[in-house]
Amino acid sequence: MEKDASRVRYEEGQRIRAHDLTAEQEYLIALEERHNLAQHGPGIVIGLDSLIRAGIAVDDGGRVLTLEHDARVKQGKQFDVWLIRCDAPLHPCGHQFDRVQEHIRTITVTASDDPLPPAAGAIYLGRAGAKAGRTYASLRASEVRDPAARAVMQVGPATGRDRNGFVISTIDAASTLAPRIAVDRLGTNRFDGTVVVSGFRAWTALVLSDTETLYVFAQRPGETGEEIVMRAHPEEQPARLRFEFYDGPRKSDAELVLPKKGEHGDVVRNFKSDLVRLVLKTNPIRRPQILGVLFKKIGLQNDDDDTDQQQRPDPFKTEVTRTLSTRGGSLELDDWELPKSAGGKKERMRGCPADSVTEDETARPQLVNVSFVTLKEAPKAPPLPGMWSVRTGTVAAPGEELRLDLGAKDDNDGSVRLFVGRVRTFATEQKLAQELTIRGNSFVTSSELVVHGDVRVAPIKADYTDPNFTNLLVRAYMDGLEAAIDESSEIKVELTDLPTIIRTDEAWSFNLKITNGALSTVTAGRALETLLVTGTPAPFTHTITLQEPILHNHSLVELVQHNAGELPAGMLRIQIRVSGKKGSSPWRAKGKTEQPIEIVAPPEIDVNGIPASVPSGELFDIAFAVKNNAAREIRLERVTIAESAGPAQEVPNSSALLGPGESKPFVLADHPGITSQLDIALHADFTWQANAPTTVDQAAVIQVGDDLAFTFKLHYQDGSDWSYDVVVRNESDQRVTLTSMDHRIVDADNNAMLQSGPVTLPPNATIDAGLKRTINVPANMVGDDTDTIDIKITVAYQREDSQTFEVEDTEEGIDVT
Repeated sequence: MEKDASRVRYEEGQRIRAHDLTAEQEYLIALEERHNLAQHGPGIVIGLDSLIRAGIAVDDGGRVLTLEHDARVKQGKQFDVWLIRCDAPLHPCGHQFDRVQEHIRTITVTASDDPLPPAAGAIYLGRAGAKAGRTYASLRASEVRDPAARAVMQVGPATGRDRNGFVISTIDAASTLAPRIAVDRLGTNRFDGTVVVSGFRAWTALVLSDTETLYVFAQRPGETGEEIVMRAHPEEQPARLRFEFYDGPRKSDAELVLPKKGEHGDVVRNFKSDLVRLVLKTNPIRRPQILGVLFKKIGLQNDDDDTDQQQRPDPFKTEVTRTLSTRGGSLELDDWELPKSAGGKKERMRGCPADSVTEDETARPQLVNVSFVTLKEAPKAPPLPGMWSVRTGTVAAPGEELRLDLGAKDDNDGSVRLFVGRVRTFATEQKLAQELTIRGNSFVTSSELVVHGDVRVAPIKADYTDPNFTNLLVRAYMDGLEAAIDESSEIKVELTDLPTIIRTDEAWSFNLKITNGALSTVTAGRALETLLVTGTPAPFTHTITLQEPILHNHSLVELVQHNAGELPAGMLRIQIRVSGKKGSSPWRAKGKTEQPIEIVAPPEIDVNGIPASVPSGELFDIAFAVKNNAAREIRLERVTIAESAGPAQEVPNSSALLGPGESKPFVLADHPGITSQLDIALHADFTWQANAPTTVDQAAVIQVGDDLAFTFKLHYQDGSDWSYDVVVRNESDQRVTLTSMDHRIVDADNNAMLQSGPVTLPPNATIDAGLKRTINVPANMVGDDTDTIDIKITVAYQREDSQTFEVEDTEEGIDVT
């Protein structure tokens, strides 16, 4: 950028000549050009559109080109339009000119694939009549700030270690600038905070057969699409499925009819509607069979998952109503696009994946969605800080499936860095069950480990912030002391207040007592704790920093604490080696446990047998079990139960001696029933063989809710026998089986019994959750003296949780005149 120019320095009485004024102009012109070249790139600033309106541009020399009036150019794609500057001399004076007129002009040249400037500094305005290909002036800056400092845009790395290439930050609730969008130099794009996806489409899906699934997408985006309802009515003669679509209460004129047998593709493709768009997918993608077999082996998939496909109702036999749902929007991930050589396709990730179809998409959506945990600040350099997780569930009941925590620094502490689990449903809540846990100190916990190949321990890196490395240094120092000096006979190391038994789910501690029997003061430096559990390949080590003086005949007591879950079940032996200084001479001493301490898995109260809900006022059973998870016997002393903050009552005959892995079931039969939510608190007292007491508490909640709803449809014929339908809808979250049904028809005017007795049920009277079933009931002819009748039914049924109930319903005031 050669824009250097001399600046005139004026003095009093100076004779100003022509070259002085020329130098003054050259300096000011160069100053403007330096600014334009340093902070801007050449191109159009404003105007100069396809009609060549007046505007401003900057050329590659930093000069400003101003077109003050609209210009007319030749139209046609065979012409390229350029903006050029011409300097014309004015006011001849002798052989020279004392003025220069700057002319800004547009010229057209024959179009070419690679337009070349017709003159130095020409600005390309594009092809005549077209908008593409125009060059606009650019801005060069590393940071752009809002005048009120509420937002900052960073372009390029701020420092040599900054990995970000582009960052947009705004102030948060605390008026602190926080990154919202960060694009780093490694190709990772981050959105921190809530990401709102607009323009998403509501949808639903209906499985027609094992090989076909019909997807229904709203034509209008956003929440307005959630007002659309799809209804599928099966018809018998001929066997076909009629689809109706409703915009709120208004029925659409467009209908779809699919025959049970035959080709559906052309019918769906020819369907036209302004309300919905239909897509028929054949052989929909299901869970990969290879992964399904692997998940079964390691316990991540139940055998019942495969039977769900067989239990799905046939839409050609059962009426289906679905409300379209947005499922949280959608994201198109371009980074997941396959190369063209691999038949590239773009994957779509939704709140619920399109190939994850349940029997009722709107009533019970699968707990599948994806959310991202916010970073506190944009990462500046490796190692990448922060925590990433993939979560499932709803806003009210979230669940966490996968968590990967890389840590703010490479400190290898005991926090969880990788957690893999699955959500399991219990009586009152959903819990995340552990499958694999990896901690920063390299502790790996797995419910079941299958290894094909070698398991090797990687070498430890020399990192003074790594506890494993510092433990090795202390251990090497202690080994060196043992080889160099004898154990001190004047200093005594003891382990006091040791627990008699340790539960894996509870924190525990003991006291390290160091007594100085020497005639002078000594200093305790460091202690190395070694924990050896039977069945583990290597001991667990822990460094304790003391750096405390101990006077003659005095003791130093240090509390040694351990977190829950640090050690597996087994027999524990503890050894502590202590080193320090006596004057300038080192000393060493050690202490250990005389007897091993048993580490046991805690007992538990299994409340899966307690129902999640019961009908109002109906008798029900409370079933639970107390299980010993330890590898030794434990005595169950007593079990108490409290209902809704009431007093705890002891469960009869609750004491028992439980062997390893043994359970004791309890059934509190014929609870009198509830009319509002019932909170249950269970408490169990135990005693280990060493007379060490322990306890377990477990809560459960039982809601009030009707399982069945009834609708009556009459087929009355005057003067002859007739019948009526009882439509039974299962409104619970589990399958029910009808065991008996009685009905009574009463003359409402005379309160006289006209007909009563049992109703013959179908051989397999089961109703899946959310579905309904129609029972036809024959009735005798009604006499002419009866004008109004009442129908009363009593239905007994059993749920999947083995609870049995009996409910009644009445249809009154039926006109039979």
